[in-house]
Order: sequence, then structure tokens, then C-alpha cells
Amino acid sequence: MIRLEVTCPDADPHIPSIVDIYPANDWQERETWDLMGIVFDGHPSLTRTALPDDWVGHPQRKDYPLGGIPVEFKGAVNAPADTGGRTTNDYSFTACGSIKCGPGH
Repeated sequence: MIRLEVTCPDADPHIPSIVDIYPANDWQERETWDLMGIVFDGHPSLTRTALPDDWVGHPQRKDYPLGGIPVEFKGAVNAPADTGGRTTNDYSFTACGSIKCGPGH
């Protein structure tokens, strides 16, 4: 395993892609672009991995607005995360799109 750390400016987050050298890094670069908005120059296909194709923005960026945003999944609308109690065995999607698993959730 190789770990590579780089920096990029907040205003124009571009770094070179390494997919030509390490093809297995394709998914990691796509996920980083999807959630954090870092553009990998030279990547063959930066497409969404976690969010719908029409999603606006990148939710893991510090400038992304927090909470209370209704999220649509294929036409269905989920309630915001702060409405309704959950049981310890609730495996449903929350408004942020994560899956609640395990007895402590």
C-alpha cells in the first residue's frame, strides 16, 4: 500500500490524477471529488459515487451548509434527521444518506 498526501488550494482545488499509473485508484479519486470537490486533472471519468448525479455541491467541504436539508432519493423525500425517535435496531436511511447499523445506533 502506498499513501500519498498532497495539498491543494481551497479556492481552486485541482491536483493531478494518478489513475494512469495506479488504475485501482479510480474509485478513490471519484469519491474524493464527489464528497470534497477536489478535481483530479487527467482523470478519465469524474462521476458521482455516493450522491445522485444532480446533487449540487460537495458535502464534506467546510463551506457546505449543515443540516436540515431535505434529500431526495429517486423521487422519495426523507424527513430531516432531527424529526422522530429511532429504535436501537433501526436500519433506515437518515437525511444525510448514511445507513444506521448496529445496536448502538
